Amino acid sequence: MEKEYTRKIIVISIALALVFGASLFFIARIDTTGSPITYTANHQEVEVNKKAHSHAYTLDYMRALANECGTEHPPQYLETLIRKFEAEPRFVYEFKYKGESQESDTYRVVVIRNVANYQTLEEFKKDFDLCAAGGEEYPVKMTKNWLMFENSCGSGFDDGSGRPNGCQIVKDQVGSTIELY
Repeated sequence: MEKEYTRKIIVISIALALVFGASLFFIARIDTTGSPITYTANHQEVEVNKKAHSHAYTLDYMRALANECGTEHPPQYLETLIRKFEAEPRFVYEFKYKGESQESDTYRVVVIRNVANYQTLEEFKKDFDLCAAGGEEYPVKMTKNWLMFENSCGSGFDDGSGRPNGCQIVKDQVGSTIELY
């Protein structure tokens, strides 16, 4: 009887190890070396691409953001801000939904160094907030070292196809797991 009990425990232990190992294969905590973020993604549903780009902030762009949101800045403030970010790369992560989807199938995250030394999310948003619906870079998270933007996954438009909004599915799955260093 004791031998049969031991055998059952071994079989259950092996089964649990296999299930646990398989789940690690399909849902992985990603720590990309040299990356400013970690995240969890189900690689059966999500394809991840990471690229580094040069900075994309121009005076016209920053003025448009400020005007759109009704934000006032002192003279030369935006020029000084742009210079702080000039030499900094922008890390762009694209989390693409692999299933059938409406056109909006990619959740996009942009991460840049916090070279302006923002202390609060409100300070960060004051300079970079996007007040229009359906935008590509809304400021959402920050640490003392990094600033994070994300896209909106569309404006809520449904194309009537019955297909899901893949971007929103990926955002719901991955977005809350993203951690900045």
